[in-house]
Amino acid sequence: MLRFLISDPSKGGQREFERPGFPDAIKADLKEFLECAARLNECSFAQDPSFLSKISFKLSKDGSVRSEGTLPPDEQIEAFLLRLRPIYLQKERTHFERIANHISKHINDSAITETIRVWKREYDGRAFQEMITMSVGPITINSEQFLDDYLNAIEYHRDKERRKKIHQVTEHYSLDVQKTIVAFLLFFRLSAINRLTSFLDICFECESNEKAKIKL
Repeated sequence: MLRFLISDPSKGGQREFERPGFPDAIKADLKEFLECAARLNECSFAQDPSFLSKISFKLSKDGSVRSEGTLPPDEQIEAFLLRLRPIYLQKERTHFERIANHISKHINDSAITETIRVWKREYDGRAFQEMITMSVGPITINSEQFLDDYLNAIEYHRDKERRKKIHQVTEHYSLDVQKTIVAFLLFFRLSAINRLTSFLDICFECESNEKAKIKL
C-alpha cells in the first residue's frame, strides 16, 4: 500500500490518501527504469555539471550567437548518450514519458499529476525555454524537437533530412554552439529523470513499510 501526505496551502493544511502498490504489469518496467537511471548517473558527464556555470552565450554584431566555456570531452558525452537511449527512445518500455504516465495514472491524484507535469516540462526543454528562448525563425534551438533532430542527425544516426534541419541554423548557431545548447538540454533532462527516480524510490520504500508516508 502507498500512503501519501500532501500539503495543501490553499486549504491551510494537509490531506492523506492511499493507493495500492504498483501492479506487477508495470512494476518490472518501473524497476528497470530505476536501473537505467542509476547507470546513467554513473557517467562522468552526469556527475560533474559544474562546467555549465562557466558557459555563457553572447550575441555577435553579425547576429550570430557564440558560446564561451569548455564542454566535457566528447567521450563523456557519447557515453552518457549511450546510456540515455533506453530512457530517451519512445519505443522503449523505460521511456521517460511512458514511465511518468504509468505513475501518474496509477496514483491518480491532481497534486501528483501536476508535479509530474512540472518534471515533464523540465525533461522536454520547456523549463529551459522559460529561462531563455534561442531560436531562428520558427525553429527553437533549446527545444525537444531540435534535440531530437540533433541527436538523430549527429549522434544516434546520420539522418540526412535531420541534418538539413541542423544546417539550416548554422549561420546563427554554429555546430559548436548547438552542441553546447544540447549539453544544457541533456542536463535539464537528467534533472527530470532524477526527480522522477527519487519519487519512485520513495514509493517502493514506503510500499514495504506500513507506517511510512510519501510526503509532497
